[in-house]
Amino acid sequence: MNTLRIEVPLVPPSANELRRKYRSHWVYAKLKASWQDALYYSTTAIQRRLLIQSAQEAKKIRLKISIYHTGVTDTDNLVASVKPCLDSLVELDFLVNDDPEHLELIVNQHKCKRWEGRTIIEFEPEKP
Repeated sequence: MNTLRIEVPLVPPSANELRRKYRSHWVYAKLKASWQDALYYSTTAIQRRLLIQSAQEAKKIRLKISIYHTGVTDTDNLVASVKPCLDSLVELDFLVNDDPEHLELIVNQHKCKRWEGRTIIEFEPEKP
């Protein structure tokens, strides 16, 4: 598999919002479940199989996450905001783990209108 791209119609909350709003385990679990559903239904059965297979075979995966949202977030909050997305990818077995040994994470953001908000995720496995 070369590069696989998924477009999800969700925008992750900022890290500050995650700290305030999602302190409860149950509330965070609901957020993570919504990301899992969105990721699952944004992929075809063939894409899911390829992602799971490449996660098992690849030593490391480069994951590029592009967030299109209304505001601009500072860099540390931007990277922290993708936690629900990463947790969901691991839960769906699209990633083995989200630690630095298995994942090279690149996160960027783009300003857009409110109704254009989305997240684009690109997977690029390293050759074994």
